Amino acid sequence: MEDLKEASSPHLTIISGRPDLPKLVRDLSYQAEGRVGVTICGPEAFTREARNAVAGVQLDILKGLTKCDEMYMQTETYSW
Repeated sequence: MEDLKEASSPHLTIISGRPDLPKLVRDLSYQAEGRVGVTICGPEAFTREARNAVAGVQLDILKGLTKCDEMYMQTETYSW
């Protein structure tokens, strides 16, 4: 994570380097209201980590712990 570089605008954040997906997804669920979409493109291990993070947030939504009330996901998987 030392090589992490960020650029952002009001609607888009670009981060280079290996992100902490569970933290990013969890933080998003606490900040965003309503429906939230997560789009992931990467190798199988990366998409699996993202799916697990979204599934964890969905459980938190059911418990009433988040600001958003729905989180859905779109994935594209590739391999080298």
